[in-house]
Amino acid sequence: MVLLKMVLIILVSAFIGFITNLIAIRMLFRPMRTHYLFGFRIPFTPGLIPKEKHKLGQRVGESMTQLLNPKILKEHLSKPEILNKIYGEYDSIIDQNVLIRYLPDTLRFWIFEHLAFLLFDKLPWLLESADLGGAISQAIVNYSNEELEALVLAVARRELKSITWLGAGLGAFIGLLQIFIMEMY
Repeated sequence: MVLLKMVLIILVSAFIGFITNLIAIRMLFRPMRTHYLFGFRIPFTPGLIPKEKHKLGQRVGESMTQLLNPKILKEHLSKPEILNKIYGEYDSIIDQNVLIRYLPDTLRFWIFEHLAFLLFDKLPWLLESADLGGAISQAIVNYSNEELEALVLAVARRELKSITWLGAGLGAFIGLLQIFIMEMY
């Protein structure tokens, strides 16, 4: 009977830990909208991610702006394999243009080099003018809450499940601690 009581304490504690973490993770995304009761907003509605979607979009946009800075892009675009891909695309576009198609290869390559130099020279201005951070931020804000949830889950589903099971493990450990404390006193 004592053994059954001990096992039951451990199982109930593990179940509580599992359910608690499951609810906490679910509350990151849900509820999707604000709910009211008698004219008062119910706390924790909407969930954290729908509520803070604008801030999330802004932070991701800012981060992408920092990551896609001209220096990094110039280094990446200057790699021989990337330049070859760009030149191949440029060459196929040129082949579609009847007037330029018949130019000598050396002239076509000279045009390419000058266009590439112009692109590299104007890259900082292009990035600033394009406001990629703002565009990314707006794209995230425009996602529906369901789409944003699906995106986050596509990236982190395994980790979130692990957190849920960690809650069960911690719950079981706390149950063991309770048994130990009960047996000591």
